[in-house]
Amino acid sequence: MSLYISPFRRRNLLWIALGLLALGIQYLGAARPDWIEQWYSRRLFPIIRSLIDYLFAWLPFPLLNLFVVVTLVLLGWNLYRWLSRPGGWWEKSVDGLLGLLGFAGGALFLFYFLWGWNYQRVPLEVQLELQPLEPLREEERWQGLQEETVELLRLREGLYLRPEEYVTTEERMPAHLEGGRRQKCDPWRAEQR
Repeated sequence: MSLYISPFRRRNLLWIALGLLALGIQYLGAARPDWIEQWYSRRLFPIIRSLIDYLFAWLPFPLLNLFVVVTLVLLGWNLYRWLSRPGGWWEKSVDGLLGLLGFAGGALFLFYFLWGWNYQRVPLEVQLELQPLEPLREEERWQGLQEETVELLRLREGLYLRPEEYVTTEERMPAHLEGGRRQKCDPWRAEQR
């Protein structure tokens, strides 16, 4: 007894296997982001990105539009072939399920291969050995705003503009801007002038 697998089923089984392989690499990458960083993000991905940029930079529209059109055409063509193929409902159902799983596996594999494994990279703050900062308190933000405003007003004095060319607060800041911030800022700004 020989086990014959049609080319349609072989192709779908290959895409399913590639999708499972991509998920496996994603799982391993979560445990070892240094591998993803070393082998994918620093070596393979720059080559993939350069090829994509070189091959598709001339398109006058986003590559996503082309992807959607090609996907819809292929989906329609495969649906037509599936419906017009001879065979019983059981065989068509198995082929349809394999086709859907093959599409999902191919989509997973292409997503991860073309970009998705970058999500498992070593975080930038770890690479640069940065220490996390505490969020600024309200007083510190207010003090920084005041210092920057003083500096901007000082720099504004150095501009050689006629007074009618100045941008006024009323033109740029509506009265309802950020709740009560305007009420706090206007008196302070008036003192600085």
